[in-house]
Amino acid sequence: MKRQLIVIGALLLASGAFAEDGGKTSEIRFAELPFAEGRLFVSATCGDTTVLAKAQEIEEETLIIPADLSSCYGKEVQVQAFQDLNGNNTLDFDGYGRPTEPCLQTVITPDAETTVIDLQLVQY
Repeated sequence: MKRQLIVIGALLLASGAFAEDGGKTSEIRFAELPFAEGRLFVSATCGDTTVLAKAQEIEEETLIIPADLSSCYGKEVQVQAFQDLNGNNTLDFDGYGRPTEPCLQTVITPDAETTVIDLQLVQY
């Protein structure tokens, strides 16, 4: 039994399971947010797979969100984000169909060398 635990522990260490990020974590950085308030909703999909779905409170003009994009290296990743300013957890639109809150919809192609992905919300 003890030998099995040692072997399993060695395999986990070799695979990077105990490493802080296993060399796989990227950071998606939203700089120069239009408002230092509200909540940021972020979604990233690679094909039919959701690789990130997160909502985080905004307290500063920059927000960094860790994301494991290793399964998407060399592939297109659809990123959608919006800053909810009125607390209804929904991207609001005006009568002409334009977003009334800062938002973003873009495509990125992550790779193993890129650890920080800079994105900026658009305010219409």
